[in-house]
Amino acid sequence: MQLIIQNFGPIKKGEIDLSKKVYVFVGYNNSGKTYLSQLLWSLFHNKTIDSFAKATTELKLEGKDSIELTSELLDTILNKFSDFLIRHIIPKTLNIDSHHFTLDKISLDFQYKLNDLKNAHQEGGASIQINDGQFLMMSKMKGTLRVTFEEKRLPAELMNSQPFLSLNENMVEQPTSLRKATLIKFILSMLMDNVHQPFFLPSSRLFYPIFYQYIYRLEKEKREALSKERDALSQMLVEFMKNKEKGKDFALESLPAHAFESHYQSPYTEPMNWLFDKIYRLNEETKASDYYEPLLFSLRQIMGGDIVTKKEQGLAPLDFYLKMNEQDNDLPMYLSSSSVNQLSTLYLYFKYWADKNNNFLMIDEPEENLHPQNQIALLNVLLEFANDNNNKVLMTTHSPLLADAVNNYIYLGRLKSQSVHIAINNYPELNQNINLTSNEIGIYFFEGTRIIPYEPKDYGVHFKDFSSEIRKIKNISEILTDQIYQLINKED
Repeated sequence: MQLIIQNFGPIKKGEIDLSKKVYVFVGYNNSGKTYLSQLLWSLFHNKTIDSFAKATTELKLEGKDSIELTSELLDTILNKFSDFLIRHIIPKTLNIDSHHFTLDKISLDFQYKLNDLKNAHQEGGASIQINDGQFLMMSKMKGTLRVTFEEKRLPAELMNSQPFLSLNENMVEQPTSLRKATLIKFILSMLMDNVHQPFFLPSSRLFYPIFYQYIYRLEKEKREALSKERDALSQMLVEFMKNKEKGKDFALESLPAHAFESHYQSPYTEPMNWLFDKIYRLNEETKASDYYEPLLFSLRQIMGGDIVTKKEQGLAPLDFYLKMNEQDNDLPMYLSSSSVNQLSTLYLYFKYWADKNNNFLMIDEPEENLHPQNQIALLNVLLEFANDNNNKVLMTTHSPLLADAVNNYIYLGRLKSQSVHIAINNYPELNQNINLTSNEIGIYFFEGTRIIPYEPKDYGVHFKDFSSEIRKIKNISEILTDQIYQLINKED
């Protein structure tokens, strides 16, 4: 499915294929690369899909046992989804007012091919019927546009368990609403090649380790103050109810003037808030996963050590240190190298936050602060992540070196598709276990107002902008060295 964008910040016109496994955004500064990354973060986020599905109550979805996916139905859902993103999601994501000039005349349109949807196979989705423990399974077989429903019953031992009883007590949606919401999520999941859980790592990642103690303290103080105010308000309301039962009056003027106002708004965008919250919630009991241990090992080789956490007195919930490979010492992050600071959040992502499957990692300028050798090593980590477990990766870059390395994997995929023996050894810069085809890699150039797709050919992608600047530098070098040569000949 394609996303057509118009008038979004600096982007006046652009089109993105949402089915790619790897995205590479290149282009000029301030041309909208990070804007679009955060838009995609919103688009793929489970919270967005859930909110939209629950809010779309007026949509008529007829059919007890099955429903046909017609163009009319899909267009209706996608048009409503586009409007929902513009009105409710994007302003919240960017932390701006809905009338902000950035969103002036914004337009989002989705284009899909029914044949692609017909050839897809999808199963899943469960909508619990409150009273009798029934749930709804949905499936769409390859070669058809019909989604079928099958009602099943939960086992008696599960129905009588405490979690299920609690669910029954707290569920407020009607079964028909749950059914409709589940179907909408099911359809969007198919259109978006299975919804992936996004995670955004912004550039200038040096910011986090240097200021994390300040951020934690600031957030902690504000949250504690807000909690105290809420407790006080809650107590006042309890007194109000008691007095009301006794027939006494309670003056609302006695409540704080700001009691019903929003107390705190984070100054960051929603993807950054998501990262802050993840870091803030880390504690000594947080369990590390082993899903991506090989990638963590590669990052430890790049950083020269492991990121460890310690509980310290009165600062943040946790402090971070680099446990160096060659020494049995822990180095505070503010004394660690810029490359370690940069990679720390990526390391934490692989260690604590990435799910086993269906992740969408978005990372700004991964090459920042890295030696060329480590740039390639990091690219291999990111592509290995995208290669497995139905993951996606989006990276923005200004590095011609990374561009050339991405091309190497396009060449590799081309040779593998023809079952050609790869006659290359002793080059750790190329991981031959990575299997990515040119169709799975989307490369986009941000010109300033337009997004231009760079189509991979048999010989890779021609990064015109990078090539042009490199050629200019080489031309200048040749002119100057020629003049030096002439000067030397004169002196002789």
